[in-house]
Amino acid sequence: MKPASLVAAMMGLGLSTAGCFQTATHEELAAMDLASIGYETQENPTGGGTSNHFPSLPYHTYKYDLFLAMGYPLGSYGCFPSGLCGHLLHPLNPAVVSNTGLMSTSEGRGLFRLAVECALSNGQYVEYTMLGRTITYTGMGLMSTTAGWFSKSLTTAQKEDVFRCVIARINAFGEQVSIVLSGQNVRDQRDPNDQTPLQPDAFWDVKITPIFGPYGTYYAIDEYVWPLSMIGGNGVSSCVHSTSDMSMRVCDEDPDCGFEIRTSPTDDCIKSAYPGEDDRFYYTCNTGNPLQGRPVVQSWASGEGLAILNPQCLGGVEPELIDIDPTLPYIPSLP
Repeated sequence: MKPASLVAAMMGLGLSTAGCFQTATHEELAAMDLASIGYETQENPTGGGTSNHFPSLPYHTYKYDLFLAMGYPLGSYGCFPSGLCGHLLHPLNPAVVSNTGLMSTSEGRGLFRLAVECALSNGQYVEYTMLGRTITYTGMGLMSTTAGWFSKSLTTAQKEDVFRCVIARINAFGEQVSIVLSGQNVRDQRDPNDQTPLQPDAFWDVKITPIFGPYGTYYAIDEYVWPLSMIGGNGVSSCVHSTSDMSMRVCDEDPDCGFEIRTSPTDDCIKSAYPGEDDRFYYTCNTGNPLQGRPVVQSWASGEGLAILNPQCLGGVEPELIDIDPTLPYIPSLP
């Protein structure tokens, strides 16, 4: 049983308790059965591009503070000469500083930077002044649902989207790896001229659940990841070391870090029957109730990047990329 991560919510009780990245788009297989999850065409995935390099320990230390920070607008309150008032100014909302621990350490500020890059629109920014120095945190527009964080607090679903984007960028191996993200709520903005061959890496999900108790409301923050190397998603046969590779990557040798590493993407996840408004297909996954498919984020990487992220499966050797016919279903041959 995966231990739940709890964070106190400020529900009238006075309780309180960072990197480069982009999104991606890709051509989808015209037909694809369940056994082929993770084997979409590698020609020009669409979505957002970024990098996978943020240490795992700061995430686990400050994720509760990030949850609380998303309960406030990022911008400061103010009024324009026109009379329009609201959280519209670029200095960081003082409530984020005083009611969370994010801005008190470099690690917390690093996680905050990652979240802002994921959530805010490309070029949208907030400023934080500390010891006479002003630091600017700028959005990269990776997620399509969360730009409103600048002027208002996020809903639970929007918070989950920010967390999905953030955890896909965790990497305890200490090397920066370029990745691309795709998914139902990931914004398409990858350079169409970038034809770097990519392979599926993992599906990522975060579920936030309220827990009502006698002293207030708490929230469980549960992280799930499906390493696609379990079914040969990195261009080689399925690997028995997929779980330990992923555990090192997201937990840094802490078996109780809270991530649940799921080993059955072909059972848990399905591809959408029809493309969305942007003409893209996407995946939803469930962790128990098949009727509760959730819009996961999928990460992609080059062969070189996958060799870094899967040292036991690939032994530091870049895998040979698979040539997939995008018009046919692709079923991997498993040992």
